[in-house]
Order: sequence, then structure tokens, then C-alpha cells
Amino acid sequence: RQDVVDLVASDTPQERIGISVAQSLALKGYCVLRPDVSEAHLENVLTDISLLESEERFAQPPTMIVEGLLGVQGSAKVCELEPSPGDLASKNDGDNVAWFDSQMTEIGFKVAPYLMGTVGIEVVTRTPGVLHQAGMPTDEGPELTGESCAKWVQTFAHHRIMAVWCLGPEKGGLEMQPFDDDCNSTRVSMEPGTLVLLRPDALQHRFSAVGKAYCLTTFYQKE
Repeated sequence: RQDVVDLVASDTPQERIGISVAQSLALKGYCVLRPDVSEAHLENVLTDISLLESEERFAQPPTMIVEGLLGVQGSAKVCELEPSPGDLASKNDGDNVAWFDSQMTEIGFKVAPYLMGTVGIEVVTRTPGVLHQAGMPTDEGPELTGESCAKWVQTFAHHRIMAVWCLGPEKGGLEMQPFDDDCNSTRVSMEPGTLVLLRPDALQHRFSAVGKAYCLTTFYQKE
């Protein structure tokens, strides 16, 4: 178990954030960040999420895709955000959800220029954000439809970096393990506000929480 944060945004010059994240991804396959986020943003985003829940925007995802998301316990229910121009969350998802979503785009812009030189990968775009509710599913997930299958196959085929942002209200843990089963797994403790960037092509990744917790994710893609 690790409670180590690799990079605290408020302590790091803006021009160093991108290269620092890329170097961490090259060294161990992930980077734990503490972005500069106010308590008010974290409180208000939960209000937005409650509204999305009341609108029944959250649903259990097909079982066949959850391992590509945050695992059975990390993605008990998901809410796919509505993309607007630029692939950002729309105002229909709430101003605070849209703010966190836009910050993930900004992080991508900072990191992308350094990925080829450090990790040997290229990212040029990102997927619309997805909110995840942690917990234990009450039953089997729905069948995977042809349309949904095509969408997720496309996503998983082109993803290079995954961003996982814990929004609270409780903390959780992100377990990551190289696909080589002989390697030990690493569990990173994620307080609300913690952001992890990881290489989904190299690491299995599963989020879980004892209490109530939500995450926001996106994939940075090659195309």
C-alpha cells in the first residue's frame, strides 16, 4: 500500500508538470498527482453528481467491459458525460463536473508533448468523461449490445493513458498490477481530489472504497 504523492501541483512550476508526469509514467507506469483543487469544488461536484443520480443518469455497465474501466467494485454504476464541442462535458452534466472534466483536458495538454520522448507513445485526443460509482453490483450487468461493444472496443484499442480522479466523498484505493501475474500489485490510497494517470496497456487497474466514492475518468488516445 502506498500513500505517496508523486507530484503536488501547487508546489510544482507549471512548465514542469508535464515532463514530471511523463517521467513517472515511464519509470513505473503511473503517476499520483495532487492537483490544486479547492474544498468548495469537491463539495459542489458531489451536488452535481447527486443531481445526475436523481435524473437516473447512472447505470450498471456490461460486465464484459468493467475490467477495462475500474473493475467490478470501482464501476458498479457509471454515467457517461455528454460531450460538447472539444469533447468536454456539457453544462447538462453540471458546472462543477464540467470543470473537473476540463482540468483533465488541461493535464493531457501538459503531458502529451513529453510522452513520445519518455514512454514512446503518442496521444492526440481524449474520450468523453465517465463518472463511476464505487460499490458492489446487486446483480449481473446488462448484455453488451453490438453498438456498445463497437464503441468500447474502439476505446480500448486506442487508449494509451487513463486518468482516474477520486471525487469523494470518501477515500478509496486504486490497485494496479502489471499484466505479468508474477509481479506484485501496488495499491495507491486516493483521498478525494487525488488524480492518478496510468498506462492501461501495462497495468490492470481496479478502484474500490469502503464508503461512498465517485471517480471521474478519461482515456487519452492515439487517435
